[in-house]
Amino acid sequence: MKALIEQQVHGYRNGHQLLSTTLNLPRQDQDTVDRLSDMAGPLRPGEIFSPYLAAYPLPSRSHFVFARTWQDLEAPRAGCVLTRSLLVPMPTWANLDTLDELIALLTPVELEGKTKLPEPVKPESDPLPVVSDQRTVELVEAMFLEGRQPIVFFESQEAEAITKRILLALWPSLRRNFAVCSFTLAPRKIDGRDFDLVFAPKTARTRFADWPGRRIDVTSSKEPRHRWSTEIASRIFQSNSPSLMASDTLGALKTDSHGDEAALRLSLLWSELLAKSATTPSAVLGMIDILNSRREHSQDAFKRLSPIIAKSTDIACSSLPDAETWHFLATLVGKFSEQLPPKTVFRTIKAGATNLAGRNPRAALEFLQTESQASRNVPTVLLAGIGDGICSNDTVFNASEGLSKIPTKTGLGLIALSTEFARHTIALAKEQPTIGLPYLLTFFDTPDRRLQRKARRRLTPFLNDGVLFPLLSPLLDGVTLDELSEFAVRLGREIDFEISCFDEPIINASRDHLSLESLRNTIASNFDSPSSDRFIFKTLKPDVPSIVWLTGGSLDQGRARQLLFRLLEAASDRNIQAILSDKQNCNHILDLLLSDRHLSASQIVRVLIWGDLKVDKLLELGLDLLPYLNNEDKGRLLRYLLEQSLSESAPSDPRVQIILSLVASQIAPRQLIQAAFPSFASTSRVSENILLLNALPHQDRQGLLAHIDDLSNQLLNRQSNDLGAQAYAAWARMIADSGQINWDAQLRAALPTLAFALEQTNFPVSTLIVETFPVVYAQLLRSKDENDFKLIPALLKLPFTFFADWDRAKAARRDLVEAFLRSSWPPADLLLAGLKAGIGDKILRRVSRSYVGNQYISAIEQDSYRLPPSIQTRLKTTILNFQTNLKSNDWD
Repeated sequence: MKALIEQQVHGYRNGHQLLSTTLNLPRQDQDTVDRLSDMAGPLRPGEIFSPYLAAYPLPSRSHFVFARTWQDLEAPRAGCVLTRSLLVPMPTWANLDTLDELIALLTPVELEGKTKLPEPVKPESDPLPVVSDQRTVELVEAMFLEGRQPIVFFESQEAEAITKRILLALWPSLRRNFAVCSFTLAPRKIDGRDFDLVFAPKTARTRFADWPGRRIDVTSSKEPRHRWSTEIASRIFQSNSPSLMASDTLGALKTDSHGDEAALRLSLLWSELLAKSATTPSAVLGMIDILNSRREHSQDAFKRLSPIIAKSTDIACSSLPDAETWHFLATLVGKFSEQLPPKTVFRTIKAGATNLAGRNPRAALEFLQTESQASRNVPTVLLAGIGDGICSNDTVFNASEGLSKIPTKTGLGLIALSTEFARHTIALAKEQPTIGLPYLLTFFDTPDRRLQRKARRRLTPFLNDGVLFPLLSPLLDGVTLDELSEFAVRLGREIDFEISCFDEPIINASRDHLSLESLRNTIASNFDSPSSDRFIFKTLKPDVPSIVWLTGGSLDQGRARQLLFRLLEAASDRNIQAILSDKQNCNHILDLLLSDRHLSASQIVRVLIWGDLKVDKLLELGLDLLPYLNNEDKGRLLRYLLEQSLSESAPSDPRVQIILSLVASQIAPRQLIQAAFPSFASTSRVSENILLLNALPHQDRQGLLAHIDDLSNQLLNRQSNDLGAQAYAAWARMIADSGQINWDAQLRAALPTLAFALEQTNFPVSTLIVETFPVVYAQLLRSKDENDFKLIPALLKLPFTFFADWDRAKAARRDLVEAFLRSSWPPADLLLAGLKAGIGDKILRRVSRSYVGNQYISAIEQDSYRLPPSIQTRLKTTILNFQTNLKSNDWD
């Protein structure tokens, strides 16, 4: 013993008191030792007693007191005692396996001539004496097997031996608090409670009249009342080693922290069941119950119990009737309510269930039906074994016989937990789909997500036939995103998505956009085949999120381009417009499609048409794409390029003329006119468009001139801006030439154009007047009454002054001259217009009567030099003739 043992000696000195000590105790502890070191109860006159032992804990629990008391016959008064008390540190006391060293320290107290406590003598290792008192059986029952009470044991000649053996037999948690005294004449208390065990002579019975606990008298010996009474008594009072912990195979006493006698009973029950388990399978069930009652300590014990469980399972499977065996296995697994059995036990139980179901499938199915009718869940390990076992007996288990007998709630579990059952049922469903599939579908009505998840994993490797299509929707009902991705990958590895009818149920299982995109990413990153691309394509929609995914780098360029082409090909123009409303999206699509113009040309056309591209980029890409297009797509693109270039291209862009030359013959004149003069086009763009149209090849220009009225009206409806002399001249030229093709259209064009030109005195529109005035003037000469307005509504567009005079032609001449006189137009154009109308002299006469007449006529002559020689000559001749034949009374 390595711990330091302190000592105290008590005796008579003007009363019972502490005589010497090696340790000063706290007040409460010291008071307790002072009191309990004295004799309890008065001695009768002349009464002599042998030394006795006392053991008890201090109130502070720092030490345990182990003491011996002697009768002090030399004291000045009767009833005095001498007591040596050993103060043993509590941890040391709790774990003692022998009392020899302590007993050796309890030497008799000698006071005379002693100034210090005696040194301990060397302990003797004499064996503990065997106790022969038959009442020890009753003592054991009172201490360990019945309700805990303080015990008084009367008239025992072996009190000290019993005390020593009891102290050594106790386990640590009980020994720490146990209080015993081998001789007393009255009840003893500590901390307000009676000692657990005291021994008293029979003469002291009257002092225990109010004893609240058990009394063991001289005549108390009875037959044992408990099956463990004799065993415990023998173990404590007959053996060489009285420790109860030595036979505690469960470890309940070692781990008991409360000093509870129930721990001993549990240990004894464990040992009893352990012995029975060798022949009786049900014994192991009780052992598992014991372990479950001690949860905090059960894991290691379960591992030690595994071989016993395995042996009991083997015994049950080989010796019990099948129905009893199933009940045993179900009960056994049920004992593991909060955790799975250890792997070795799990394998043993599963193997037993497999063999049992294999040799008698009908009994296994009956067990499943019985459990279902009783609303009891069949343990998973049994379902796994049953599934494997019944499938090994094809003579009994088939689609019509076996599946019909499986309870609906159990079928899903069999699939989930038995690969063999899953394989077998799928094979039956493929062979006899009209019988097998309905049963399988009913299994999936079970609302157990955990089993559904496991069943999905079991079945996936066998889903290799389109006939199994009806299974997929219930199989995927309620899947999470991760579960769906896992299923798709596993299925893809089995069949590479070759069964197209499986696509829709898998895609439908994605309940939102994010889930669908995640599924798509999973397939794209794990598979690259035509079948997987078909599946991916079905997850795409003609919308922005799908396009963003395709162009975002999730796929290699070639794969992404093919899918994008197919998606755009299937999309409506409205879808395309919505997709391309985002310029960045449009650019990404073009970048991807342009990487292979030959394959993607037809869809590039749609992107160019519906995408909001800058006109420069549009023309560049469009012209570059033309060689890759069929005639239909080429014509469609050219028409769009023409519309955009005629409305948005910068002036002098040579590509406009190229496009016009390619498409002019393929577009209706009215459409061409609409394209050339949109209301939003710039003035400079419109001016150049007039020049381009006037320069068209002869045949195309002829078709355009037939609709000169539409062209003119389109120009006139625009906001009045100066188009420039060249544009007005080209416009005038087309009006002039149109008379040879469609005189009515020419008149309808000339009437509003002349009205417009006469008002624009600051614009270089004189060429328009030169060409339109003769046409209008001729019509005015033919007009006789108001019916002309019905026949030619365009007459209403002429200035009102034309109709203020009965001579409409005269009014026209007047307005013409007045407009030139107040304009900046070339003067020669006035006379040229008059000559074309056949009224050159009348024009000069009207000019001559103005306040600047002669000057303006001179200006006409001077301006004629800019005209071709033939026209110059004609103008000069007209002026000369007018001046030569001038008559003052002539009117115009």
